[in-house]
Amino acid sequence: MSLVEAGYRYSPGKAMIVCGDRTLTYGEAFVQARSLAWYIRFQLHIDYGCTALVSMPNRVEFPVIVAALQMMGIRICMVSNTGGRNDFAHAVDLVKPDLAIVALSRAVDHLRALDVAFPVLTIDDGAAGGDETIEHAMRMVPRDQRLEITAWSGEDTAIVLFSSGSTGKPKAIANRSSSFKSNAYKLSSALGINRDDVLYVPVPFAHVYGIIGMYAALLQGATMVTISKYYPEASLSAQANSRVTVYFGVTTMYMREMRVNANDGWDLSSLRLGMLAGAPCPESAIREFETRYGCTLVQSYGMTETAATLTVNSVNDPLPVRAKSVGVPIPGVRIELAPETGEILVKTPALMIGIVSGEGYKLVDVDEDGWLHSGDIGRFDDEGRLYIVGRIKDIIIRGGINVFPKEVESVYQGHPDIEMCCLVGYPDAELGERTCLCVIPKTGHTINARAMRDYAKGVLEKCMLPDTVMPFDTFPQLANGKIDKKALRAQVEDAMSNIKHPGLPS
Repeated sequence: MSLVEAGYRYSPGKAMIVCGDRTLTYGEAFVQARSLAWYIRFQLHIDYGCTALVSMPNRVEFPVIVAALQMMGIRICMVSNTGGRNDFAHAVDLVKPDLAIVALSRAVDHLRALDVAFPVLTIDDGAAGGDETIEHAMRMVPRDQRLEITAWSGEDTAIVLFSSGSTGKPKAIANRSSSFKSNAYKLSSALGINRDDVLYVPVPFAHVYGIIGMYAALLQGATMVTISKYYPEASLSAQANSRVTVYFGVTTMYMREMRVNANDGWDLSSLRLGMLAGAPCPESAIREFETRYGCTLVQSYGMTETAATLTVNSVNDPLPVRAKSVGVPIPGVRIELAPETGEILVKTPALMIGIVSGEGYKLVDVDEDGWLHSGDIGRFDDEGRLYIVGRIKDIIIRGGINVFPKEVESVYQGHPDIEMCCLVGYPDAELGERTCLCVIPKTGHTINARAMRDYAKGVLEKCMLPDTVMPFDTFPQLANGKIDKKALRAQVEDAMSNIKHPGLPS
């Protein structure tokens, strides 16, 4: 709320957020946030210490709702708008909300099926079945009261985000709003983001990457552009129409958009910087993107447990370094590697409050010395840059040998026929597990399994060469754009289950 107010004081007529054909200025957002806060406090009698469940796609109202709730000292629990009834039931059971604000009718249906007693506000009349729309609620506030409400001045409120679930059941992770603000400041400073920039944040605001993008834009008083549902064509149009300068995206977005925009029908010449997080991008793809659009791509590393950012590339690093490294720690962050395993251990002032449980907040994966065990395996170069080698939970144990998928994927991501790849394991009676290289071929290219193995001979150890190569049109994805490895493994296991002797000779 303080950031929205700062934008209102400095330039009230400036566009704060653009989504599709809708634009909200800093001045409009400030008045709307305070009006919504007034309604929540004086009409619903919900105040500090309460919890609100928020579920919606990216929309112009999203930062307004967050600002209003934070102004009242209300804890916010973000639930993906693509979640099913079980996801809502899990969230309701964990956080015991006093209010829900949702955008879609199916979210209202999920909550009604749970027979909840708390009020359910919807964004507009498009989501039928709610108790009230926020549009109508804000109109109910007396004009002379809109700017009179006093904000909560105590400790900063918590934001509860669910982890991606890429390696198991999603966890409800609570962190302080000040941690997101602090990390966003350090990130935007490292990237040189300023108030003249137009930040494109297509990733969901309900996930940690989207939250940090929102804070980065508001901190600088910049304009933020987003879309409610990702399609490459819609994404390209949003960037071209708003003359976006900074792009917060994931690898799949950059890759798809280069393919769809092969003839440069959308003008992206305004781009000066793009950030990648969540998954690596092939060096060849980074080089193509930078050459076509005259911008620089950097990688960042972070987790929901640390309010996103832990490291970021320097824009001055050479391309081969930016393609492989996730950069250096931001100020205040300490990273060490566990002696035996190489696991990345983290200390940060933005460490989570804890995982939400029935007893309150519970710190997990944090040892007695205060080090967060990330589950990722890394290494440092001589300049102090961090490289992600793999993830402990992703290790494939093939005949007693540990195979780290990332090491294999990094070799194949440079193959001229491959657009994207992901290595997963599948059960095998002889070796325990075998490996399958899942591949999305480039348009017009074909994949030959034996040729794929030959490509990596002499580069990878023999035991790390993929046993099977399987082409895909697309990979299953989580809501935040990451590959859903659990679903991908299931598809591979299903495909291989009827093959008596899977894989090529090793």
